[in-house]
Amino acid sequence: MDFKQESAQESMCPSCGSVRRAASIAAPTIEDTRKAIDEEIVWHYAEIDWLKAKRNAMAPISKLPNELMTRVITIFAVDSNALYNLKWIKVGGVCRHWHELALAAHSLWGYIEPKKDHVYHNQLLRSGAAPLLFKLKTYGDAYVRDIVKNSKRIRKLDLKGAAEAIYAVIRELVTHDFPILSSLSLDLKEWRENLPADFVQAVPDPLFDGRIPLRKLKLAFTAVPLRLLSGLTTLSLTQCNDSSTGLPPGFGEVLDMLSSCPQLVSLDLNQISAPLAQRDYAVVHLRKLDRLRLEGGDGPIAALLHHLCFPSQTKIHLSPVGVQSGIDIRDILVPIRTLTRRHGTQMALGLYIDHGSERIYHSSESSAITLSSIVATHSCELSLTTDPPSEDGFRQILTKFLKAIPASVTDLNVQFSSVLTENSWTTIVPLLPALQTVHIYVNSTAIACLHALHQLESRDPTPHGFPRIRRLVMSDRQRPWWSLRTTANSVVVGVLAGLEDYIKVRSDNGSPLETLEIKDDSWSGFASGQAVEESLQRMLPYMGGQILRNNVVFDPVEIARRRAEWSAYLQAATNK
Repeated sequence: MDFKQESAQESMCPSCGSVRRAASIAAPTIEDTRKAIDEEIVWHYAEIDWLKAKRNAMAPISKLPNELMTRVITIFAVDSNALYNLKWIKVGGVCRHWHELALAAHSLWGYIEPKKDHVYHNQLLRSGAAPLLFKLKTYGDAYVRDIVKNSKRIRKLDLKGAAEAIYAVIRELVTHDFPILSSLSLDLKEWRENLPADFVQAVPDPLFDGRIPLRKLKLAFTAVPLRLLSGLTTLSLTQCNDSSTGLPPGFGEVLDMLSSCPQLVSLDLNQISAPLAQRDYAVVHLRKLDRLRLEGGDGPIAALLHHLCFPSQTKIHLSPVGVQSGIDIRDILVPIRTLTRRHGTQMALGLYIDHGSERIYHSSESSAITLSSIVATHSCELSLTTDPPSEDGFRQILTKFLKAIPASVTDLNVQFSSVLTENSWTTIVPLLPALQTVHIYVNSTAIACLHALHQLESRDPTPHGFPRIRRLVMSDRQRPWWSLRTTANSVVVGVLAGLEDYIKVRSDNGSPLETLEIKDDSWSGFASGQAVEESLQRMLPYMGGQILRNNVVFDPVEIARRRAEWSAYLQAATNK
């Protein structure tokens, strides 16, 4: 700390006459004081950081080797699906050591999907010499230079965007060295109309001459030399002609291509041609196939399934086009019947119906069957996606599907269907003799379901006249929080009324419902409120088991006791 120089002053003592020399020290300025305080603050912060680091070093996880900690961070990034969006880097904010580990995790920085230029360039720098996995959307030549510059490090290349820009990259793939490129995905759907009239829209043959060790190939809207494809583990072709003919691949050409890829794990094909009637085709064995998706005509899909041999655990997704009614899926029903019976006819199944949407709901359960999407599974999964124009057509398709699969469906999930009518429900339920559990959202479909179940009970009160549901799960998750917030809403009122009528008639028929679960994750008020509680209290005497509300047993006596305790507590707090 700097102070002003001392100034000397002399004075004589009046008693002895001696001279005394006194030093006067000038007071520090405000700036000097502020600077001294700032320096001390910095010192204390440094001391705190050192103490934190010392304390963190005592944690058990800090004793792990850096290599193992990097592995832990990598597992977190993969399991949380945070590789490309870089959300994994938040672990670097835990402590200084983890920050250094995150910066040194070169392989994680190699997952590149550019959002901002400065982040993109930082990733290239921080990836070091690790392999690069690009997911790019390009409409010009912005990334061509980086792709060429890092060609020897690129392991995966996933390109979408303008067709002309992607074809420019394809030319570089042929002329440069890509020694570790094992995964290539090219979607050339956009801006194809801007290509010159004489432009050859095809992937060149030299790309498959063996110089590039491709194992995963996904192509869309371009031609490809099918005869040169071999050794692949993943193959997806969407609207891809055979470049040797300029036409959609023939049935025999597809089988020849698949026989050259016996190690296939995932196969996705559309635009399937019908087989020639006068020709015999060999069966292709794909012993490692885990996922199969086929889109095309009903007949060609059925024919291809007859000529493929794959494991019984393979997940199968079938999307026949042009399906209007049940008669349009007659060819495909035979392989569906065969595939769903490979594990026997007694294994418990689940049925998922997603009507009025293109989305297929994939079950996370081990034994599950998803119509407009219908799914039927055991340890594997079979999905049939159709697009019928009417409710009657949908009902026909569903009826034929249910008759083709084993009659061992125990779980029915229609949470992603909002347009099933009462007629559809009265058709579905009798075709499911083993049905035990129904999952449904609080919507008009739920009202139709409850009315249909009540009608069936009233029509046939005998214990074994039709399947008796043991567990009914009503969820209120689909709607936004601002919608249907009170029980005054007509849908909620209708659902509660339908529940009361159904539970009462079940009790009157001597087969009371065992479990009713009500779930409300959208804060819409379906599982709470006075009107709901009053309705549940009216249902409780007719139940053969429990009512669960948000996974808690509904017990009016316990609820009243807790409310009394809370009221007494509030009263005591107020009196203080």
